[in-house]
Amino acid sequence: MLTVVVLFFNVANTAPISLEILQNSYDIIYPSCFDKNNPQSQPIVFVLTITNNDTVPRGCKLAMGFSSNNFPDLLPRDDGIIEDYIPLGSSVPDSLLLTPNQIITLTNRDILNSEISITGDWDNILSNNPEFEDIIMGDGFLPADTYTFSLYAINPDNPNENWDVIEAVITITNPSSVELIYPGDSFSENPPEISVNLPIFAWFSTATKFTFQLFEVEENETIEDIINEELISNKHKFLRIF
Repeated sequence: MLTVVVLFFNVANTAPISLEILQNSYDIIYPSCFDKNNPQSQPIVFVLTITNNDTVPRGCKLAMGFSSNNFPDLLPRDDGIIEDYIPLGSSVPDSLLLTPNQIITLTNRDILNSEISITGDWDNILSNNPEFEDIIMGDGFLPADTYTFSLYAINPDNPNENWDVIEAVITITNPSSVELIYPGDSFSENPPEISVNLPIFAWFSTATKFTFQLFEVEENETIEDIINEELISNKHKFLRIF
């Protein structure tokens, strides 16, 4: 007796282009690390694999979105659509052209690159988010937060259709790199009283650059009073050293 087993594979729900991603974890990332003019200096945050699941050549557009819990619109998907694919090795400029079953691997170094043009502008990540920009310019590193790189495979015939979406989620904690040695400890409700007119301040840091601020504290003031920018600018004297 001959038994015939017929297997049916549902390929209708398989996207023509699919994405996979590997990511690395970092506790602290400096914005200067993402210099698009020097991409090889960037840390490898994610490795993106793009696969053509079809038996015919397929074009695919790519986009990258960038957001965080506190800043959800740093780079929206529609601003991060790549426009020119020649720098990515494509034979046509308007899409990434993959042969049947071809697999292409890219990293953030390939995308965050001055040779890559997007529908928006890389500089808009800061200019369109002034609060985010102020923190970075003041502190010199990405604020502690959970950041998401969203990568999109887009149907080139319908820019509103995502064939696949995948995310790399990075949590930045920014452990302190500055330790106050003298006088006393870090700023607290009960700081030590310094009685000399010319106190010596000493600290240890692995950072190459940071900001030191010294404030005059008046009686009955709280920490909240001191760090309030309006009070600082209008009332308090302070010394800032870069």
